[in-house]
Amino acid sequence: MMKFGSRLDLYLPAVDVDVLAKRGDRVRAGETVIARIRSIGRKQPAT
Repeated sequence: MMKFGSRLDLYLPAVDVDVLAKRGDRVRAGETVIARIRSIGRKQPAT
């Protein structure tokens, strides 16, 4: 848990999640969904 407005860098495996939050977004612990785990068999977006 981060307290007092501390900054936190979060690293997620790009092939396993869809990131919903964008750089610069303000998020709140326990309230903001930042990523969703991809379903099995779901195709990855083209890069």
